[in-house]
Amino acid sequence: MTGKVIPLPTPAAKPAPARKFPFTATAIKKAVAEVGDEKGVTLRDSVCSGLTLRKAARAWSFTFERKVRGVVRREVIAAYDATTVNVALMREKAQELTVGFLHGEHVPARQKRAELAENDKLGAMTLDQAIDMHAKINPHLREKTVASYRYGAGLITQGKALRMSDLTPDVVRTAYHRLVESHSPATAAQALRSVKAVWQTWAGEHPEDRAPTRNPVVAAVSAKRRGQMVKVVPRENALEPHERAPWFDAVIAHMHGAGPTGGAYAVAAALFLTGCRLREVADLTWTEVGADSFTVPAHRMKGGVALTKPITERLRAIFDHQRCLHPDSAYVFPSFRGDGPVVDPRKAMWTCCDEVLDEGRRVGPHDLRRTFVATATVAGVPEVVIKLLVGHAVADITSNYALSLKGQLPQFAAKVEAELLRGVTA
Repeated sequence: MTGKVIPLPTPAAKPAPARKFPFTATAIKKAVAEVGDEKGVTLRDSVCSGLTLRKAARAWSFTFERKVRGVVRREVIAAYDATTVNVALMREKAQELTVGFLHGEHVPARQKRAELAENDKLGAMTLDQAIDMHAKINPHLREKTVASYRYGAGLITQGKALRMSDLTPDVVRTAYHRLVESHSPATAAQALRSVKAVWQTWAGEHPEDRAPTRNPVVAAVSAKRRGQMVKVVPRENALEPHERAPWFDAVIAHMHGAGPTGGAYAVAAALFLTGCRLREVADLTWTEVGADSFTVPAHRMKGGVALTKPITERLRAIFDHQRCLHPDSAYVFPSFRGDGPVVDPRKAMWTCCDEVLDEGRRVGPHDLRRTFVATATVAGVPEVVIKLLVGHAVADITSNYALSLKGQLPQFAAKVEAELLRGVTA
């Protein structure tokens, strides 16, 4: 009986094993000639572990190929040229790569190319684009803060596309002096602060070994140049101790007299008692007010960190007054002209100023914040507690000292309120 014989499939040819020998210029040249047109060949140096000579298609190249910490590492060292081959140099580079991979210090070629491309992108980035990047990296920034950065940058660039890499101390200094003449020293200083913050973020995105060395704004106002900068006098318009009582009495009188339309006066009183920024208080909703404290969410805080503040006795009375007048409103201080909160209490504040303060003497919402801080300082409240009460950044909020004082905030808040209301009759 004869059967049909089915031939077995021919197994695929296995790649030739790597040829290993001590590399010398002559030995390599001979091995390359023996390979001829064969592809996918690897020659290994028996002297230096990891050094290979590979032929992928047509060209030969010295390559590092070695298992380091359980991972096979491959890196092209240099193209092979029979006329200029330097075996000693190739071994030295292979040893450097071994050490670099062992200690995690080596940056692969692909990553280097990506970094170079990113560097080119960063180098071509304009100031406006850098502001977008700054806002994306710092999502806690309020829209108002980002808008102020754009405004300051626009004053410096005058509407032109200025690359970040072209920002030099001379450019900054020239723009500063122009703004001092056209606007004011305060506006010029604010523009410089905006550029300084954005530049710092832009520089931080560079690889460490290629990062720009010095902020041009810092260099522009360095000690040698400081004499050329116009000194900005800090704004100090806090209520004086003898002004506090009559001003607060006037605010409370108008608040009760105006009834449901007196929300602006209620906001002014709350700003006086809390030291908060305008929108932190004016936009309060009842969901943010608890039994003993109220919380300003992070997106309304300048520093992007939520603030929880004790409710003092007089502040509670103001909250109760507002709840009785507006039981159906979601806002603590609703506007009588719409569905939202009170927009701006300045006119109400100035009405009280004109009644009880010297002629022409007026204070704004942020002046009440200065009044709170100054009063707390005089009352002997520790600096770290004042920062916790008004939402300023605290260097080490996790320290035992800060944590212990944080539990005493209600007592300190009551102490400040007692000092603020000294002499008040309303």
